Amino acid sequence: MKTSVTHREREKERLPVWALVVIDVLATCFALGLFMLFHLVLPRIQDQKTAEAEAFYTTSISTAPSPEPAAETSELSEQPQTPEDDWKFANLTTDDVVISDTGYSSHDIHIDILSYDEGEGIITSPYTVADIYVRDVRCLQSYFAGGKYIPTGHGEPMLSLMEKSGAIVASNGDYYSMQLGSGVLRNGVLYRYPVADFDVFVLYDDGSVKTIRRKTIRTQAGWEEAFDHAWQAWSFGPSLLDENGVPYQNLRDNLFGFVVNRNPRTGIGYFEPGHYCLVVIDGRSDEAPGATIEELAAVFEDLGCVQAYNLDGGGSSVMAFNGDIITNQSADRKLPDIILVAEFEGSPAEQDLKLGSEG
Repeated sequence: MKTSVTHREREKERLPVWALVVIDVLATCFALGLFMLFHLVLPRIQDQKTAEAEAFYTTSISTAPSPEPAAETSELSEQPQTPEDDWKFANLTTDDVVISDTGYSSHDIHIDILSYDEGEGIITSPYTVADIYVRDVRCLQSYFAGGKYIPTGHGEPMLSLMEKSGAIVASNGDYYSMQLGSGVLRNGVLYRYPVADFDVFVLYDDGSVKTIRRKTIRTQAGWEEAFDHAWQAWSFGPSLLDENGVPYQNLRDNLFGFVVNRNPRTGIGYFEPGHYCLVVIDGRSDEAPGATIEELAAVFEDLGCVQAYNLDGGGSSVMAFNGDIITNQSADRKLPDIILVAEFEGSPAEQDLKLGSEG
């Protein structure tokens, strides 16, 4: 039987006006509190923590030359890395600068550009290889957008970065500004130690390379030792090849799906001191599906590298040579940093190129 509710009974169930006012005030205060927490308090705390972390981890292990205007010159720049008659690849170099559509040669550098169209390489997607020989490790450089290190970074188009850095060939780097826990050591200057579990690719003053696996070094003292006499260190990963030049079996462990799945790719490889390569795999198009992390490792194994490392990929993957983009970048993305090959400052070839551009 349905019971009717009279007007008087409904009046009794209503809250008093003062209670409604209190509830409205409390609700308003709660909403304002949430707004201030997420828009004012937490951002300031995060900014303070970031500043403290950067202040703690930013230091210098050397004053080696950098493409940045404020960089200083160390003893490394005062003498060549390898005596004239002892360099293994001297037969590849030329006394004068020689540039072609697919190569570059000078006294200190030899570069071959190798393009593998769809179906020509060992994977489905087209890819481009810059086969690089440098007499002096200073020819293998890094360059920041804006010409200086900025912890949170900003970006510039590849061709702008190429022009400012004097690059002969270049690829995107490791997108250091998106990973505040990564290590940043560029052109002999250490800007911050790694504080997160990234694999790290380290290039030393003598031209040798070491890839340091995640979680193997836990202390700042350990990184100081690992970075002793280092010229470059990039942190993205993972490392692709083991000590025998064979792809690791656990490449997907502890990685996000977008890192391991099929995408445009960029990586750097090492054969021996003085011999390196950059690889960019096209992707995100009908003609180029991209590559998995295992396929990228297989490309470096096929090239004969003994060390290889995955850099930032996706829309950042791009390679440029002699002032032109030579790969199909899937997004018009501005880059915070690049890896490049250039004549080091003061070398005879660098002086010749300057005179040529001025003329």
